[in-house]
Amino acid sequence: MSQQPQLSIEQGLTTRNGKPIRLMTIYEPRKTTELFFQQFGNTWVQYKRVVLTLH
Repeated sequence: MSQQPQLSIEQGLTTRNGKPIRLMTIYEPRKTTELFFQQFGNTWVQYKRVVLTLH
């Protein structure tokens, strides 16, 4: 049986400069991926990706 990835989205976060960001975390059985998005106008643009793996 395979497990479906779990998703978490955090809003209301800001950078050190006060710019709004969103953090999307995807939990999978063997890895966790964190995607960071920053708002430019009316568009959210991904600017950082972190992948953590379990061994």
